[in-house]
Amino acid sequence: MSRRSRKGVSAVIGTTIALAILFIIIIPLIIYTQGLQTLFMQEASRRLQYELERIREELEVHATVGPNPVQEGLPLYVLLRNPGTLSVSIPTIYVESDIHGLRRYDVSILLVPGQSIVYELPYRISVNPPDKVRVKIVTLRGNGFYSEKVDPQN
Repeated sequence: MSRRSRKGVSAVIGTTIALAILFIIIIPLIIYTQGLQTLFMQEASRRLQYELERIREELEVHATVGPNPVQEGLPLYVLLRNPGTLSVSIPTIYVESDIHGLRRYDVSILLVPGQSIVYELPYRISVNPPDKVRVKIVTLRGNGFYSEKVDPQN
């Protein structure tokens, strides 16, 4: 009888060792995949929040010519209004001219909800020949906003 019990014990011990090795491999793998899934869900949530903010961002841009001509041309003013519920950060203003092409002006403007400002650009509009310009603004969230074309003769 003692011989039979030894054979059964070795099979049980072998099975126990095989299961222990299997669990030593599987349990850390499950923990690792759960950590990866948590990280993925956090990043997906951040991206969704960013996209929602980008969709809700609003800005009104109006360009106008100043009344007093200076020696180089007429001054260009931009009226910026934030009618939305999110703050709008403007790092750069672009002026697209029919004569001079695209000009870039680095600015640092933060518009809180409901705020309006008038900003004078260093760009001067030539009267002769008449230069038509459009102001383009790209926010830090990546949205683009444009003004209507401004003609110094109108």
